[in-house]
Amino acid sequence: MRGDPYVSPLGPPPLAPHKHAMKKFLIVLGLLIVVAGAAGALYVQRTRSLANDIAQARELLETRQGKELIARLAARYPGNAEVQFLRCRQLALDADIVEAQLVLGQAAALGYPNDQVRRERWILTAFSNFRQAESYLQEMLASNKEDRDVAMSLARGYMQGNKLRTAESLVGPIIQRNPADGEALCLRARIRLLDSNSVRAADDARKALALGEDKFYHFAARMLLAECMEKLTDRDGNNLRRAYELYKLCKAERPSNSQAVYQFAQCAIYMERLEEALAAFNEFLELRPGNVDALLQISNIRISKKEYEEALKILKAVELQYPDDPQVLAQLAKIYTLLDRPDKAKEYEKRHKEWIKHLEEKSKDKQTPAPETPPK
Repeated sequence: MRGDPYVSPLGPPPLAPHKHAMKKFLIVLGLLIVVAGAAGALYVQRTRSLANDIAQARELLETRQGKELIARLAARYPGNAEVQFLRCRQLALDADIVEAQLVLGQAAALGYPNDQVRRERWILTAFSNFRQAESYLQEMLASNKEDRDVAMSLARGYMQGNKLRTAESLVGPIIQRNPADGEALCLRARIRLLDSNSVRAADDARKALALGEDKFYHFAARMLLAECMEKLTDRDGNNLRRAYELYKLCKAERPSNSQAVYQFAQCAIYMERLEEALAAFNEFLELRPGNVDALLQISNIRISKKEYEEALKILKAVELQYPDDPQVLAQLAKIYTLLDRPDKAKEYEKRHKEWIKHLEEKSKDKQTPAPETPPK
């Protein structure tokens, strides 16, 4: 019978060199497999996360929340074509057309589908050069009657060209398909307002406004409704008061929006709130220094307050820039009459009449057709 095997006090004998190398290889291989598995899982997770974020961004495209999400995605994934295309569309909604065209070029370079890039490029071109884009947009709409963005682009162009009925006929079907399309409601409200249909324009603006403050067109809808109320002045002055309140909200929301500030100032004059109007026109001049219309409005307010010398200072400053402006000449004739300076009043009255006559003759020359060249 054999005894227990001898165990050396120095421990087990070392492995053979090839066995030692194999053990190290298996350990490294195992670690690589674990790392690769973790990396793969992380890649799948990130891919799914990006896909979910893009889907959410599409849904929220017309909202402030969507704008913020797209900005974050564009910063995080600068090399993703779909993200850059979404950013292009968001910039177009913000009316930043030049930047939108640059970003569209990036999306194209990253491999976004050519047909979608071409479509978006003509939509963007139409903002600045509708005549160049018109035939291409018509071709696209003919191939897909329900292409909402193309129809909207054509409607905007026809509205700017004063083809109001054609423009409205393009927007109408969009709203029939989706009565909650706030951007389309705003566009139709603008078209109807230009077509002197303020009642129906106000109805569209109200519907767009009711769709929520988070929508990118909410400010535009409120401005449109204010314009409608201003035009729909009633005997009791309720609509004018409503316009004043709406303009005030617009001005508070976007104090750097020159149109909102100017419209509020004008409405304040109609409401006989001269101090508010004066303050608002001065705010407007900070945004648009030297604007003649605002300066003339301020001079009128000064005249209403019988501050004739102040009004004269303003008018003389404007005259230095626009010495032949008929409105400035008429205002100066008026202020010199109020200051009891008849000689200066007559001087400006004469200049005003001469300049009006000159403009009328110039207008007649433009309207007179050129004589036909006689046949040789």
